Amino acid sequence: VKKSKAAAETAAAQNATAARKRWNCKRLLVATGMYKENIPQWDGVHLTESYGEVTLDPTHYANKTVAVIGGGNAAFEVVEALMGETAVIRQFARKKSMAENTHYPGSLRSVNAVALDNDKLKTLDVYFHHPFPLHHIKIRREVYRGQERLCIVGPDEERRAARVNSSWGDRVERGHSLTNRERFV
Repeated sequence: VKKSKAAAETAAAQNATAARKRWNCKRLLVATGMYKENIPQWDGVHLTESYGEVTLDPTHYANKTVAVIGGGNAAFEVVEALMGETAVIRQFARKKSMAENTHYPGSLRSVNAVALDNDKLKTLDVYFHHPFPLHHIKIRREVYRGQERLCIVGPDEERRAARVNSSWGDRVERGHSLTNRERFV
């Protein structure tokens, strides 16, 4: 199915907007693979921990801001396991595709879509961000407010770095929590 020119331009504008955002964390969980972990070749990916390396014990994340990068079933299983314990969960994915819409067995199963309901209904602090240009980010270590965090940087970060001056979520843990320095909503 071909996309219309307007739809393509809208998607490009959304990707460009997300690319200018900046997130920070002490830990980053990458949940981007089906059957076998698919670890992207981002600059700084060695600073992260993948789905197979972290605990899913919800008490480990109590009252913390948590971010999950990935939009598949594994990522949604992580989000669902942590809902209710964390202060905020932010999930970032390239696209949102449900299995009933795509007819592809690897797409999100409705049983794992509880987080999408929470995002839409605002019943818990779960936010789903898409489209998000996952292939164009860099990860680097930086000190912010006296704490070391991982900084998630989009392609336009260098031009915007001087304007970054605010933060939400100061209870973060290395690897799972992204702190948006530009109040991404």
